[in-house]
Amino acid sequence: MIPDDLIIGIIENKVKEKIKEPGLIFDGYPRTIRQASSLNKLLKKLKSPLTAVINLQLEEKTAVERILSRGLSSGRKDDNLKTIKRRFKIYEQETKPLLKYYAKQGKLITIDGHPSIALVNKKINALIKDLQKSHAEVEAR
Repeated sequence: MIPDDLIIGIIENKVKEKIKEPGLIFDGYPRTIRQASSLNKLLKKLKSPLTAVINLQLEEKTAVERILSRGLSSGRKDDNLKTIKRRFKIYEQETKPLLKYYAKQGKLITIDGHPSIALVNKKINALIKDLQKSHAEVEAR
């Protein structure tokens, strides 16, 4: 895991560079409440509020199987059981609290991650298109 200060700085620079482009998508960020708070402040300052947060809900056993499978096909050395278990522990402590954080803001959208990866991908893409359409309609007003 990258320390908060470092990742916040990297993200702030990238957001400032890309803010004029429609539809920024963050994958795997933020991972902590501190990162989320920093992102909210930055987006508010740039007058570009966060639209939604997509949460993939998946039981740990299935996630572990998929990550191990990814490791076999991609050759990623960090997709091993020891590292995966450590990631889940960090997730429980640092990232899971973001679900309540964003739910309180009305930004959290949960998608069932159990169907095939292809089907979940299709659902995510459809959701993003719907969010873009809604955002465009609001901007047009």
